[in-house]
Amino acid sequence: MVIFRCPYCGFETDNAEAFLLHYNWDIPPAPPNRLYGKVYLDGQVVTEGTITPVCIEVGAPTDNPVEIREDRIYVLDIPSRHGCFNCVGKTFKFILTLPDGRQFESKEVYKILEIGALKRLCLHFGKYEKIAEIEKIEVKELTSGKTYTVSKGGTVTVGEGRVRITITVRNVTDISQTLSAALLLNYKAPWIERSISVAPYTSGSAYWDVELREGTNTVNIIAEDDEAAFQINYEEVPRIEPKASIVKDLSRYPDGLGGIIYNGQVLEPNKEHPIPKGSKVEYFAMAQNVGGSGNIWIRLLVNGVEVDRAEGGSPAISGTITVNADMELKFEAGHGDVKDDEWGC
Repeated sequence: MVIFRCPYCGFETDNAEAFLLHYNWDIPPAPPNRLYGKVYLDGQVVTEGTITPVCIEVGAPTDNPVEIREDRIYVLDIPSRHGCFNCVGKTFKFILTLPDGRQFESKEVYKILEIGALKRLCLHFGKYEKIAEIEKIEVKELTSGKTYTVSKGGTVTVGEGRVRITITVRNVTDISQTLSAALLLNYKAPWIERSISVAPYTSGSAYWDVELREGTNTVNIIAEDDEAAFQINYEEVPRIEPKASIVKDLSRYPDGLGGIIYNGQVLEPNKEHPIPKGSKVEYFAMAQNVGGSGNIWIRLLVNGVEVDRAEGGSPAISGTITVNADMELKFEAGHGDVKDDEWGC
């Protein structure tokens, strides 16, 4: 007679079907705890081999080993429950097995405190000295140029979906290093890698341009043996278009001379004025932005033809026109392809 014994709770039975029900399906499945990070052996990144989690309380592996992938990141799922064994509250160590069969035990341990957690955990085997430190993280809105500084574990709110994430990393060793940094957005592969070449005890930067989803975005960054995890809240802010208004208040012009000027006098707008042929008239007009941020324009039309134009935050135009026939002079102001205001005679 064959006796089946549960290695976790000691349950015994000679009924194979009953044992499988107990071991695999007695307890409903729960989301696994996912660990990810780089693997180091004597301070060097390991690119081949396997990682096996071992529960310290039980003293045995709890799952099959996982391979260290080509991108030098391992992803390991530790079940929240393993058969009848509840992994929550248990501590795990890790075994590195190299392709040549050599094995090493990790210096780090991991205790499961919650079901379904996702954690970044770099594993160090053999000798270990720290390589890099993330000193600064900035998030920049690519359209507006607004820049925010965010701390590890912090949260920043932006008003645009396209942002640039920049990190400054310090080489804390006494030799020149080409540091590797990788970013993961919203836990979705692939990791996007960057290289940073830095001299001993100096800092360098790398950046990523990313598209955010509306709402909360989680960012994970690995820079050799340091990490940063933070959140970016993207709340789309409706853009207010700029709007141009011609300054018609003459008191805001030097000596009160604004608009169309003849013989030192301002010609009243929207009226006909008899002026001898060959005479010269001056013009001076300013525009102001009374809408959202952005450039506006102002121009002068003579008989419907543009003869002068300026664009900017508060543009102005001025000059002289020779009267050689019946003429209609009109100022227009606007933004983009939109005319917002006009003034003339």
